[in-house]
Amino acid sequence: MKKLAILTSILALTACGGGSGGSGGGGAGNSVTDFAAVSNANLTGMRTAIEVNAAGETVSSRAATSRSATLGNGNILYDLSDVDFKASDEDFGVKLKFVVDADKKVTGIKVINLDASEMSSNRIGDTNNFAGTVNMGDEVDAVLSYNSLGKEMGLAYSDFGNISIDVIDGWRPVFIGGYDVKKIDESEIETNATFTGKATGSVMAIRDGEGSGKGRDLDGNATLVFDTNGGNPTSTLTANFDNWYDVKYEKTGTTETATFTGGDVIDDPDFYLIDDANGDGKTTDVTNSDVRYFGDGTNPSEAVGIIQVRDCEGGGANCGNYDNYDEVRMNLGFGVKK
Repeated sequence: MKKLAILTSILALTACGGGSGGSGGGGAGNSVTDFAAVSNANLTGMRTAIEVNAAGETVSSRAATSRSATLGNGNILYDLSDVDFKASDEDFGVKLKFVVDADKKVTGIKVINLDASEMSSNRIGDTNNFAGTVNMGDEVDAVLSYNSLGKEMGLAYSDFGNISIDVIDGWRPVFIGGYDVKKIDESEIETNATFTGKATGSVMAIRDGEGSGKGRDLDGNATLVFDTNGGNPTSTLTANFDNWYDVKYEKTGTTETATFTGGDVIDDPDFYLIDDANGDGKTTDVTNSDVRYFGDGTNPSEAVGIIQVRDCEGGGANCGNYDNYDEVRMNLGFGVKK
């Protein structure tokens, strides 16, 4: 399998045909039609728009049954074009953003590279698919699918899931995102809480040099426990899979670890972590992560996150040097709610 990354795959997508634009802080207009809300509900469970007053309080949110959102008295209307998504594959932190029209209907998706360059593709009807081209030596027509799991779970302010492109096999980056206006910083959460939901992602094993990578999809259940911990908040995620290790992620302050157990279910030893000869598991540092809580006030009702572990032969400095060092890379996205 060729080396695949968001940088070299999705970013080659170019728009096919015309599309409608949007902008932050309220998108292209100040109203939400039923048609737009219903169309967006086929794509994501997030509210099409959220109206916030001058005190930062949510006045209303617009789901599929809403007819309009008329601003007044200094209120601000946030829509789906204001949501920043983070995606993770080989690169971490590439952004996705929806493009909306004047009715707040999603008409396209933008991929924003780490160097701030942008590429766009256009939505196909009212589906979760976006049409463009992808560079595979030559440019070929391709369809990007935005596969929301947050929609299935009923998440209102955030979303998570995975991305696929129809002409690329064995490749499954994950994404998370949500309305920043509904995001709650860990330091503001006043009570302990337990959230349950789902995890999705993939593990990539590169054992025989550049171009040898092979992938395995991960799907399972997830539980997130938040502990105020006397003012030093701790987040603990557990995710269970029937075809790979069970994962326990712990974060306190800036200290993060990932513990892997139960690898006896792995039927291909190439997917064992480095230096784990029999699938017993290990504890390792976390390469990258982003965990976000969302809700009203200081009381989160849902959370999403991405966790990336790049376990490389000889240590993290050797990651990406596939011709000389083996690597097993996990990208795990999750979404949970109370």
